Amino acid sequence: QLSRRLRDSTAIVMESANEPALDRAQHSMLDKLHKQLIHESTHDHLTGLINRRAFERSLDAKLSQQCEETYQDVRCHLDIDQFNIINSTYGYDAGDKILIDFTNLLLRTLNGNGLLARINGNSYTLLLENQTAADARKIIQNQINTLENFQFQWQDKELRISMNIGMVPITDYEATASELLRTAEISCRTAKEKGSNNIHVYQRNDKEAALNQNIIRQVLQIENTIKNGNIELFC
Repeated sequence: QLSRRLRDSTAIVMESANEPALDRAQHSMLDKLHKQLIHESTHDHLTGLINRRAFERSLDAKLSQQCEETYQDVRCHLDIDQFNIINSTYGYDAGDKILIDFTNLLLRTLNGNGLLARINGNSYTLLLENQTAADARKIIQNQINTLENFQFQWQDKELRISMNIGMVPITDYEATASELLRTAEISCRTAKEKGSNNIHVYQRNDKEAALNQNIIRQVLQIENTIKNGNIELFC
């Protein structure tokens, strides 16, 4: 229970310099545990990047600010193509190493420019601040070019991977982080339909993205109908 409260920040470790040595040692141990639990709750254990929860919290905080400046921010969703094939062919250890190497490659090409997070298995999200859509696209294209010329090593194998990216220029600061996340994911699906190493930039009245969104909505509706037993098949 204490671990859970420390992780959720509903309990804190109080500072006290007037405690006996034993109490100070306990205080130090609890403080270290608190910091460790906070880190674990906000970071991906494999890559060390922040996780989806921490990214959404950071983005929501930014969206809540008054944005009177002339610049804009761009939210990107990145997916490694056919990552399940790597796991099924070479094993999960190989998949984990690919994710770590891929993360390091992204961080090197970004060179501190942007907030990168891993949100699930083979999906990442990136916030590029103070960037126009055109400048953000150049950054993303540089990542793609670097990836195309990079070989990942697993034991005696050399592997190449590709990715697709959905970009969403943030022009509506009344949107929530989860809404922007969903829009970028749909844009990434649209990019995937064009092949590998593609970019799709979301725009208002985006017909391609809207079509993908409708397909996803219909699939989810069918899945929920089957799950709730509200479908009958006649032969």
